[in-house]
Amino acid sequence: MTTTYEKCDGATNQLLQQLIGKYHSPIKEAEVTFDLVFAAKEDKEGNSLPAVKLHGVAASAKVKITSLEDRARGVADVKIVIDRYQWEVAKPETRAAILDHELTHVMLKDEGEPDDLGRPKLKLKEHDWMVWGFDSIVERYKEFAPDYIAFYDAADHFRQLSLFKDLPETFNDAIKKRSGPGSNFDKAMRKDKTGVTLTDTATGEVLYHKPEEA
Repeated sequence: MTTTYEKCDGATNQLLQQLIGKYHSPIKEAEVTFDLVFAAKEDKEGNSLPAVKLHGVAASAKVKITSLEDRARGVADVKIVIDRYQWEVAKPETRAAILDHELTHVMLKDEGEPDDLGRPKLKLKEHDWMVWGFDSIVERYKEFAPDYIAFYDAADHFRQLSLFKDLPETFNDAIKKRSGPGSNFDKAMRKDKTGVTLTDTATGEVLYHKPEEA
């Protein structure tokens, strides 16, 4: 179950350059260079396994700023590792989103001042929002769990950006499925007699409802 690596093909590198030109002009103007590689991992039966992980969680890709020492060896300024299986099954729009996401992490540092090799100094931008959690914690502590609070904070963030009404219909379907009868969310909510209603405030659609128990 060794992870193998291979340089990305020309089409993937071309897509990266298109996205840089369209959305990331500071990177383009600074002539930041990139190395793209595919990572692949399989079990003994040949089934695909997560080849890229971030904080122990499977990811589509991850990005890293190259050290000054590696730059001196001729390595590109930024390295992006992409999970080959996820890339192969992804639609073109998802592939673009994966690369654009990693590019958004890359920022110029110190107002574009060069390093000792004359290359632009770079830093990684943190995510605007993240959601991490355990079903078991939500089951035990319900609305008091940080995991529970983080989920609804993220949902509220989406609503403020007017994204809920523009998201594909399958997004609300996914919420319904995850909060439907028998789900971990539903089990957690039913441990309390308080009524619970989860509503998409953009459309008024009720995504989950549990009446108050006597």
